[in-house]
Amino acid sequence: MFNIEPWILSIGFLLLGIIVLILTPIMRVVFAIIGFKLQGDKLYVKIGSIVLCIIAASIIYGSIIA
Repeated sequence: MFNIEPWILSIGFLLLGIIVLILTPIMRVVFAIIGFKLQGDKLYVKIGSIVLCIIAASIIYGSIIA
């Protein structure tokens, strides 16, 4: 169907793997915050939100520096 060079396809798979590795801890924290919110645990919702802000700040800071 499409005539895609093998090296382009391999770069796509590498980028997909990197994106999955970056999103894994972020989604874990998001789902933990949702779970704590459903349980009504306000302290852990705040702690999870702080952790999520730290992760977001490190990604933003890393992209500015690089």
